[in-house]
Amino acid sequence: MQTEKLSLKSNHKEPPVKNIKALIWNRMTGKSVKPLSCKIETLEPRQLMSAAPRVSTILCDNRGQATLTFSAPLNAATVTSSTARILTAGADSLLNTADDVAATTSIQYTGNTMFLTANLPAGTRYRVQLLSGGIFGTNGKALYGNTAKGGRGGNYDTSTINQSFFAHFNTIAGQINVILTANTPITNANFNAYTNLGAWDNTFIQTNPVTANGAKAHFTLVGGTFHVNSSNQIELTTVKTKIKNEFANHNTLGTIAMQKLNSSQDSDPANSATNTWFFNLNDNRKTLDSQNGGYTVFGQITDKQGRNTLAALDRFSVFNATNFIDSSNATSGALTDTKHQLTTAIAQLPVINPATVTTNNTIHPESDLVTIYRVSMLMDTKPTIIAGTQQVPA
Repeated sequence: MQTEKLSLKSNHKEPPVKNIKALIWNRMTGKSVKPLSCKIETLEPRQLMSAAPRVSTILCDNRGQATLTFSAPLNAATVTSSTARILTAGADSLLNTADDVAATTSIQYTGNTMFLTANLPAGTRYRVQLLSGGIFGTNGKALYGNTAKGGRGGNYDTSTINQSFFAHFNTIAGQINVILTANTPITNANFNAYTNLGAWDNTFIQTNPVTANGAKAHFTLVGGTFHVNSSNQIELTTVKTKIKNEFANHNTLGTIAMQKLNSSQDSDPANSATNTWFFNLNDNRKTLDSQNGGYTVFGQITDKQGRNTLAALDRFSVFNATNFIDSSNATSGALTDTKHQLTTAIAQLPVINPATVTTNNTIHPESDLVTIYRVSMLMDTKPTIIAGTQQVPA
């Protein structure tokens, strides 16, 4: 029988996944730290069991959403609320005891990725449990979990521990993981506050700048100012107190930074960041490191998947939508006129299909915009300790 080790690999040589936090932290801050545990939980070497589907990776955020990928396709009909669930602590406030309770959970399985969403209060610890006897692959093999003796087989059961330094963007084009920098604590706290509120759920990329001749500048992707509400209308995202600028890191490819107002919009533009951020699509040090007190970079995309997703977001067509916003898809915010702000911001709006917008003569937010479905902080995870079994180490 062959042995197999599941791991994350890319086409270029990088340190093992378990050291990626330390690697990026060192790059971003110039300070050496001990490697920390990784958010993407991978399995240890084990016997290859006739292609039975197994969990390849799991990401758990701090608001009750788990994203899982599998080694083989699942039979979607077997993925139900009876076979896949999120549990939280019961009356004893201890996770993994007899009184753990199943949280109301929505389930989505598509493209060999499963999303379990319980929408818990930020910071709530929880378990992700998949039942081996209920979930099957398309080949008829039962899910191969991690709770049987020696951690080989049985149900799959993993618990969250503490919030990490990773942020997670679930976008229309794929997933992006970002590690926050250690030298921007004010900006990090601001970012955490917005994510914990769910303020950026269903936000969208509002600007992808173009040059004078209309070509993409491949400069930045801006988002966060607006979101799409449950009525398919565009609203202003919650605006919290402006924060102090913490410029310390370079605006290079794959970093995320805070957007600021200019001198015509604010009397102290250098310290005007609130709810809007942008990803750098290029090495923008020559411009953004010196403008307006320097734009505060507070994170870096961690892996090839995230870089590929950023490139995919950049490929969406840019459309001048200033004449296509009307009262049917923009509402008034509490602090300002959303429609006015929106029409000012979206002369360079990425859309899924410009021809559709032109034909309909309006923006239908849910179907036309380049959406970011959820922005959240990730949790550290480990296999749940089940009495009488030996778990696979995280």
